[in-house]
Amino acid sequence: MDIATNAVLTAMLLHVSGAVKPLDLPLETPLEPSKVRYFRVFPEYAGSDVRLRAALRYEGGYWFRYGWGIIDSFETTNAYTTLQDPRELDRLVGEVRYTEAQCLAKFKDTLRALGHTNLAMLDKSPTVKGPIRFDDKVIPRYIFEWSDPKGRLPQWMKVVMAEVNAEQLRIECFRLIADDFQRMPWPITFGQTNPPPPSKPPSKMVSTELEVKDVSREYAMALIRHILPEIEDFGHKFGPPLNTTVQETDIVMGESKVQMLRGRVWASLRLNCGYQVDYWAGRVMKMHAMDAYTSKEEEGERPRVQEFSGPIRVTREQAVEKVRRLVLDKFALPEKPLYLDVDPTFRYAPELGETNGFCRYVFYWQKPETEKEREERNARQMIADISVFAEVDATSGAIKLLSLMHPSLYRPDPKIDVPMNPSSGP
Repeated sequence: MDIATNAVLTAMLLHVSGAVKPLDLPLETPLEPSKVRYFRVFPEYAGSDVRLRAALRYEGGYWFRYGWGIIDSFETTNAYTTLQDPRELDRLVGEVRYTEAQCLAKFKDTLRALGHTNLAMLDKSPTVKGPIRFDDKVIPRYIFEWSDPKGRLPQWMKVVMAEVNAEQLRIECFRLIADDFQRMPWPITFGQTNPPPPSKPPSKMVSTELEVKDVSREYAMALIRHILPEIEDFGHKFGPPLNTTVQETDIVMGESKVQMLRGRVWASLRLNCGYQVDYWAGRVMKMHAMDAYTSKEEEGERPRVQEFSGPIRVTREQAVEKVRRLVLDKFALPEKPLYLDVDPTFRYAPELGETNGFCRYVFYWQKPETEKEREERNARQMIADISVFAEVDATSGAIKLLSLMHPSLYRPDPKIDVPMNPSSGP
C-alpha cells in the first residue's frame, strides 16, 4: 500500500511539537526531521475503514505513537513500566517528593493541556502501584491504570495508563486507548489526495514572541508589566488554578498578543497554567480555560460535541449560583446594574433530567426586556445588553469561562510613560 511517508512525518512532527510544552520536555520547537531517530507509518484496519498509525522516536529517547487522531502513547527513557533491562533500575532510584494525589492531578492536568476535555472516565478511582521498592531502595513512581468503564474488556486490560515521576512531578509514560479520547484519525490517503503539509510549520504555530499590532513593542511589554498585579488579583478572586502569583515568566508570549480593539488597547495573554486572560477597556474583563467550548467557537473552530460529553453532576441552578456568588462575593460587583437579580439566558445546556451527555452550561445575564422591546432591538440589528457571560463544566462544576463585559465596568486605559505608537521608520 502506497503511503505518503514524508507528508505524514511532517504532520507528525507538527502534532508532537504541540505536545512538547504540556509534557514539560526539554526540546526546542519546532521539532526537526534531522533529529528523528526512528519513524514508521503503517495502516490500521478497523472494519471497512483503513486509518494511519505512526511511531516516532526523537533525539533524547522520547517515543511518541499516533493513532485515532491523538498521541495515544508516550514514553521517556526513564519510564519504569517500559524498562527492559533490570540492571538499569538503579538509575531510576530517587526520593518521593510528591504525593499520589499530586501525581494523579499532574496526569489529568497534562491531558487537559494536550487538548483532552472529556476526562469523566478518570473520575473513577484507578488502580495504583508505587512507589516501587527493591533492595531497600525506592523508585519514585506512581503508576495509575483504568479499566474499560463500559465493561466490554476484561479488568486486566487497561484502557488508560500513566506513570508519573513522584520526585520531579513529570509524566514518564502514558497510554490512551479508551474511546473517550479518540478523535478523527488521518485517512490512509493523507498526504496524497490532499496537498502535503508545508515542509516547515507555520511560524504562527510555533512562535515564541509576543504578537504586537497597532502599538509599539516597547509599549506592549510595558503594558503587560503594568497589568500583572491586576491579573494576579483577578486570579486570586477567581480561585484555583489561578490563585497564584503571576510574573512575566508565567506568560506564554508565543500565544499572546497586544493590539488595538475598537479604539482601546487589548491584551490577550496565555498563562502557563493554560488559562487565557483578556484585558480591555482598562481592566481584566475575561478569563477562560483552554478547553472552554465557547472559546473554541469564537476562534473559528468547530469543537466536537463528543469531546464535551460526560456525566451530569451539576444542575442549572447550581451552575448559575456558583457564578453569581463568585461575581457578587469574590469580585464584590453590584447585583442590579449587572442584572444578576434576574434569571440568565442559556445558550447551551444539557437536556433537563439528562444524566450523561453534553456537559457544559453556557449562559449570560442581560438587561430585562419585553417581547416588544426584543423585537424592536432585533429589527434594528442591535445586540443585547449583556453584562456577565459564563461557561460551567456540568461534570466538575469548574468555571471554564467568565467574562465581565458591561460598560459600567469600563475604566480609562492605564497611563504608561512609553511611546505607544509604533515607529514609522526613517
